[in-house]
Parts: sequence; C-alpha cells; structure tokens
Amino acid sequence: MLGDKYGAASALSAATGISTGNISEWKSGNKEPGADALSKLAVYFDVSLDYLLMLTDEKKPLTPIVDGAEERLVELFRALPNDLNRGRAIGLLESMVTVLPHSEAKGAKTNNQVVSS
Repeated sequence: MLGDKYGAASALSAATGISTGNISEWKSGNKEPGADALSKLAVYFDVSLDYLLMLTDEKKPLTPIVDGAEERLVELFRALPNDLNRGRAIGLLESMVTVLPHSEAKGAKTNNQVVSS
C-alpha cells in the first residue's frame, strides 16, 4: 500500500505521527508495525485491519446484515421449541406487518410515497 497514491513515507508520517524510520523498516521487511501503528494505518488508508493483515481482499468490512433488535428476534425464534411455535411466530409477525404497515415509521415509504409524521 505504500506504493499507492497515498504512499509517500513523509506524507504518511506527517498524517499518522509514525516515524519515517519505522515506515522504512516496515518497507524493508526488518520490522512489522504494532497494533497502534496498524490502527493508524487503517484509518489513513481507509481500510480494515483485516485487509492490512491480508486476511481478506475486501478493503472495508461488510455492513452487518442485522442490527441488535433483529439479532434478538433471531435468538428468540431459535429458542422456540418446535416448528409449530415457529410457524405461529412467523404468522404473528406477518399479520403485524399487514396490519401495521411501515407507514407508521417517520419517512417510511408506502406505495412509492414518503409518509411524514
């Protein structure tokens, strides 16, 4: 990455506070950056630590699929003892969505219109 458009050691040093000596040592393979330096490098290059450590090809971490409330719903659903109860839970949620459309939420879209409260 030090060869990228952001790569000048002096610019990297000025932006991160990491010495040009350390940067030179990393480039030559004589040293490896510690946790603090890795964190600064990730911010500077706008990439994830996993990318810096070559654990992934994705420069940025993936956005979580679910939020905390959704995770809780999954936990509760998985805790239901059998398929009958799971079917009931799904039916209840489906009826709630039908009865209480997203229009109750500020700015939610209904029939391609934005509803404000």
